[in-house]
Amino acid sequence: MDGRGDFDRNCLLTSKKSYPYQLCSFKHLWACIPDCEMPMNKKAFSSGVKMHSYLLLKFCLLDLDWLYSAVLRDRWATTKDLSEWYCAKSVLALVDGELWDMYKPLTKSCSIQFLTFKDEDPEEVNKAYWRSCAAILGHALEQAFKDDYTVTLVRAPEVPVISGAFCYDVVLDGRLDDWNPTTENLHSFTKDALQLISKDLPFECLEVEEKVGREIFQYNPYKLLMLEEKAAQHPKGKVTIHRFGDFVDLSEGPHIPRTGFCLQYEVTAHHPLSTISSEYVRRFQGLSLPRHLMAHHTVWNKLRTRAQKPVTERQNQEPETDAAV
Repeated sequence: MDGRGDFDRNCLLTSKKSYPYQLCSFKHLWACIPDCEMPMNKKAFSSGVKMHSYLLLKFCLLDLDWLYSAVLRDRWATTKDLSEWYCAKSVLALVDGELWDMYKPLTKSCSIQFLTFKDEDPEEVNKAYWRSCAAILGHALEQAFKDDYTVTLVRAPEVPVISGAFCYDVVLDGRLDDWNPTTENLHSFTKDALQLISKDLPFECLEVEEKVGREIFQYNPYKLLMLEEKAAQHPKGKVTIHRFGDFVDLSEGPHIPRTGFCLQYEVTAHHPLSTISSEYVRRFQGLSLPRHLMAHHTVWNKLRTRAQKPVTERQNQEPETDAAV
């Protein structure tokens, strides 16, 4: 066996060393956040991470030889033997049966199963990919207008991959109510998104107290309302947030490991939705394929045409079946 094709991706961690570990990356979450001139949301995120005092150790997929010899060797030393190949291919993990981000810390011994795009049932992987692509779209829209106009992110609706497009709902500056994006504008948004993808930024996950979340999203009334609802549902009043680069969003996840998992990516459409509290809500849509599943340009053109049609959350609902008589 070459350590790849026939590997059983279920394994058991029994290390007694300090926790938590990560499935990817061994740098501190806050190490990449500069201390000077950082936006308030980055300060709050950094503070939340530091409260946990996480030591994040590089942890990738184990191969069988390592499993057989691990009982005789120190776990700390054997991390050198973990396979980068599996780390590069794995999108999510099942930790004791629970969906898990690759950059989310492991805090105890657990069973792990790694998930990829080419699994027999990639449903959860596809959901995570669509969710992450929507986050990239949100960040691209947020930074596209610089400081000239305000951009308020409302939410990224959970729409299925079969709908043909991911989306993010936003409220733009009132001065732009009569503005409709042109094809050139959409191409500009696409360029901004591709720049984020080229940076190969990690999606980092953190569970924080509600008060930390309020500090991060203090200028976004939609996120504050969502935060309050999510905190009320958590037994300890906490919320889950995700960050990549300068962008922090309220999301349960899970997300793909890094923005670099995307390859083909395009912002395809803009559709007006409705008014909420006298504010004009717009839905921006996009299309993407991961680097593992690149499509020929003719196929991509057909997918783009489909991704330009309005998508709704109703497409995520299963059709009702008639009750048996």
